Amino acid sequence: MYPVLAVGGIILIDRRIVLIKRASEPNKGKWTIPGGKVKFGENLESALKREIKEETNLEVEVGKMVCIYEYIKGGNHYVALDFLLTSHSGELKAMSDAAEIKLVELKEAIKMDITESTKRLVSWIIDGMKDPPIHIIDT
Repeated sequence: MYPVLAVGGIILIDRRIVLIKRASEPNKGKWTIPGGKVKFGENLESALKREIKEETNLEVEVGKMVCIYEYIKGGNHYVALDFLLTSHSGELKAMSDAAEIKLVELKEAIKMDITESTKRLVSWIIDGMKDPPIHIIDT
């Protein structure tokens, strides 16, 4: 068995962040940045654009990678690469794996029931995006 490769997208719109409430495990019921698994033969950019469209209905441009996140719990092992994204079209609405979706003020996002990795990413953004949280391990 091998780790599952995933991608996540940080979408900022007017100092607010797009968060989804997970509809399935891992982290079902928690708020997080949108994203999902990379399919075999799919490049990272294509996977990210597909996952973001499937969860948020937004079309995005992919910016730089800012974080590697490892989730190793309960028989799951995911390695997620998180990227900064720019939304250029689409109406924000919850799709497929998203039970809910919100555009949230950064300081409000910290107070929500968000995943630990999302909390670290939001804190990094609030602090001016100086030193990205390059590698987060959640075990």
